[in-house]
Amino acid sequence: DAGVAAESSNDDNMRSALGSEAGECPICLEAMPVEKFSSKHYKKERFRTPCCWQEICYGCIVQYGKHSLENAATPPVASALAEQQQQQHTEHTANVCCGKKRTKCGGGAKCLASSSSAPRREHQEEESIHCPLCREQINKLSREKLFALKLKHAERGHSHAQYLIAAVHLRGDGTPKDEVESCRWMEKSAEQGHVCAMFDYGAFHFHGMGGLKRSMKEAKRWQKKAKDAAAASGLPATEYFIGRCLHKGMGCKPNTKEAAEWYERAAEGGYPEAQYTLGRLLFHGKDGIKKDQERGVHYVRLSAEQGEYRAQMDLGNCYKEGVCVEADVDEALKWYHKSAERGYVPAMGRIARTLYEKYDDKYPGHFPHYKAGYNPMPRILKWYRKAAAEGDALAIEQVKELENEVSSTCANCAKHKVLMGNKHMSRCQKCRTVHYCSRSCQVIHWKNGHKKDCCGQD
Repeated sequence: DAGVAAESSNDDNMRSALGSEAGECPICLEAMPVEKFSSKHYKKERFRTPCCWQEICYGCIVQYGKHSLENAATPPVASALAEQQQQQHTEHTANVCCGKKRTKCGGGAKCLASSSSAPRREHQEEESIHCPLCREQINKLSREKLFALKLKHAERGHSHAQYLIAAVHLRGDGTPKDEVESCRWMEKSAEQGHVCAMFDYGAFHFHGMGGLKRSMKEAKRWQKKAKDAAAASGLPATEYFIGRCLHKGMGCKPNTKEAAEWYERAAEGGYPEAQYTLGRLLFHGKDGIKKDQERGVHYVRLSAEQGEYRAQMDLGNCYKEGVCVEADVDEALKWYHKSAERGYVPAMGRIARTLYEKYDDKYPGHFPHYKAGYNPMPRILKWYRKAAAEGDALAIEQVKELENEVSSTCANCAKHKVLMGNKHMSRCQKCRTVHYCSRSCQVIHWKNGHKKDCCGQD
């Protein structure tokens, strides 16, 4: 919704009927939070209902969703008899049995858990959630249904719905791919002042798409309109959109220098993706951008503190290498963990590698058999396994190699399995890393420090 220049009259009429003003959540009447994040790893701050096309703050939609599910999971009791039977069933459950069917309770009667007359709760795989404004179902919608809802609002004149319909036609998502139809809806949205639509309509002229003749003049005219509107709105998301198009040459000639200016506007407005991209441009100093590593790290830090997972990993690299900050391996690991917890696979491998380097420098020659209480192998394998589960080829090879190393020797007495006639060795079931020749060795090793090392305790 970042490209919406202003609320349409239809939105304003709906809000006034609900008692809210433009820019307020129609449920809690609080100011609508600014949408900052666009990546799938971020929590959205607002939600637009596909049915009545109203924006609701994230907190209200979450609370309403929980309320809907609770009501669906606990239907009202149909009759007084059913309510009485349910109460008796609850008493029996609390006192004696109900763990098994047809067992006797304290009063001698059959347990109502097995009675056909007792009310039964139906469990569904996924409950339906309905719009809190118009009661239309808003989850479990097919692509075709979503397209139909967006088309309805586009035909009513909502500029952002028109922009979304244009994008759907261009991709062929829920409807056959049709560049001409996409161009028609993009033009409608652009003429209403939608920033993203104006720039993309210029891109149609730039490439000669959708039945239009290629025209640099028209492309520049529409994209200038988009830039002016973005500058006037001051919305960081639209400023980032303009910068990204200029940087990547999406529908225009690449212009990194001008893109950096738009990134800086959005970065000063607190947009994390713009902060991260600007930070990298300044750090590396490419494509006509003057190199300034200190400013680059500053913007990367701002982005990382807002949860941008790539920025978190890059900031960890700075701490590891001591670039523009004092070298600190523990601080590097902290930022790597933040990034990995958001599902960023390269950060998972970086944690494992950094742990190996840290302990190998501290205890050289001990790899992979470290003293109990100072063994990083459980955590190294933990993160390599996570990366391997995501399909990382290097991590898969590392897991095979390390598991072969640690499975050949008892972690406590250091006996090699060859000396024991290739006897099968047991494995710690918590960390699934260290191996033992006997139960007694496992107990001793746990007491000597494996309890601290075992990542199953994390």
